[in-house]
Amino acid sequence: MTDIAIPNVILIGSLRTGGAESAVVSVVRSLSESIRARTGIVVVNDPSAEALAGELGATVTNLAAGSIMSAVVKLRRYFRRHKTATVHAHMNQCIVAAGAASLGLGIRLVPYVHTFGSWKQAPGMMGRIKIASERTVVNRMSHAAVYVSQQTRRLHERRLGYRSGIGRVIPNVVSATFTNNPPADGVLKLVSVGRVERIKGFDWVLELGEFDEIFRDVRWTIVGDGAHLAALKSKARRLGRSCVRFAGAQKDVSGCLDSADVFFMPSLSEGLPVSMLEACKAGLPLVGTDVGSIREIVHPGANGFVLPVGDGVALRGALAALRSAATRRAMGRQSRRVFAEHYDPNVLIPQIEELMA
Repeated sequence: MTDIAIPNVILIGSLRTGGAESAVVSVVRSLSESIRARTGIVVVNDPSAEALAGELGATVTNLAAGSIMSAVVKLRRYFRRHKTATVHAHMNQCIVAAGAASLGLGIRLVPYVHTFGSWKQAPGMMGRIKIASERTVVNRMSHAAVYVSQQTRRLHERRLGYRSGIGRVIPNVVSATFTNNPPADGVLKLVSVGRVERIKGFDWVLELGEFDEIFRDVRWTIVGDGAHLAALKSKARRLGRSCVRFAGAQKDVSGCLDSADVFFMPSLSEGLPVSMLEACKAGLPLVGTDVGSIREIVHPGANGFVLPVGDGVALRGALAALRSAATRRAMGRQSRRVFAEHYDPNVLIPQIEELMA
């Protein structure tokens, strides 16, 4: 039996764990039929990913690789078998694995760099090795390098020495439709969506001494699962934060965004968060910490507020302003405008397709 040629490969660790993964799913769903027919999704290790093939309209292959060396060997075999011409590799390990696996095969490599996270800002020994490996692939082997935000590109090129001539900015794609129509019940309804990990900053909010004052007549719903969820729930109970509700993981967050007044992201570190882009598209006012590329989505005073991490005074001021329904409506309109002007999938997808075989 002859193997099917798959000239385009999108490589990612999994399809289910976070924002980058959901952005990849949005990209695949949005590709033109002719491009999608020539594109395969390869995941490093995600046993459930292949079940999404029918839904995505593209082949999905799970390498079931337990290490980066195993991924390299299996990828190289895949590339040869399917006559791969272009690989779009997302995030550090996949970028490095794709670089090693494509040596000598004439493959056009396009790394996608999603974040300038804490491990790049103050790297230890392992972080320096990961940076050096990724930089080698970008600088010496890549046809183009895609960054999800202007800030991510600037920091990599100026501070870490990534090659500037090939960099381009294509933000994370959000293709789903979202609405916002919260009930007017006298309660200010905040929603946060994302992995429940320490890096997401929920702890500093719960630990604020003035929490009860800031969150009077407020209901805060945290949507998501993660390694820190049980500890966070325990902390909320111990501190008596009764206005905080944990909704768990939701396959479809559209209902959570539709019924919320404000989207809140108190993270310690971010790239260009897909969950905030979804809230922006829904037309929600946005409140986020001044990390990563948040200021590329949140325009202070226009569609929301940007806070220093841990600043209860700034959070109190933001929520006080957002108690006004008129302010929320005006900021929500601005969020829709920001999304339409900067993150329209109809503009972003052709830029991605241009990089495919």
